[in-house]
Amino acid sequence: MMRLLGFHAQDARIKLHVVITGRDQKLPEGAEVDKFASGSLLNSDACLVIYPLGEPWRTRLFVSRSIHNQISSEFLTETIQACLQEALQTSDEHDQLRRYTIHLSTRLFWLQKALGTEAADKPGTGPALAEFSPQSKEPAAPAPVSIATVMLWLSAGLLLLGLGIFTKRQILHRLHLKRQRRVWMLAEPETVPRLGGAFTGGGGGMIRYS
Repeated sequence: MMRLLGFHAQDARIKLHVVITGRDQKLPEGAEVDKFASGSLLNSDACLVIYPLGEPWRTRLFVSRSIHNQISSEFLTETIQACLQEALQTSDEHDQLRRYTIHLSTRLFWLQKALGTEAADKPGTGPALAEFSPQSKEPAAPAPVSIATVMLWLSAGLLLLGLGIFTKRQILHRLHLKRQRRVWMLAEPETVPRLGGAFTGGGGGMIRYS
């Protein structure tokens, strides 16, 4: 983190300041954020990030007047949203901070290139610092599943299982009846008498099926 911020401070005109707070900490009401970094936020193009460790969705982003007077609020809102999505790619709180800061540093370089080299010298009106926060909140926990819902799904599953078994039994029963009703038509060849003569009566024949 220190090497990243050192590289950014050396090569970027829009300075990046990061204040890391605890998981359950927040700035007190009326905190004078313009006095952070020895007041340098008012004298140059700068960006201040208040980052609660482990809770990137509560991050607060402040930019100096020379920046927010020249770009749209939608751009900064989209920037902080993109940084949040990048941080949420991991569950490790320190890796979240690293991802968030790297992505924000990259976007500030893009912004610096889009604004040109004279943004800090242009006069502006309005607040000295403008705040932008992510629109998405803390990821909501899944709603607890009630016992009634579980019983409903279980009953539906048993009903579907019963219908499946009943349908299968009906199909097997119909196939069995079809086999029982099948009639085999065997050939009836003419029987040739085995004995000849006037007194044999033409009998004595035998037929074998295989």
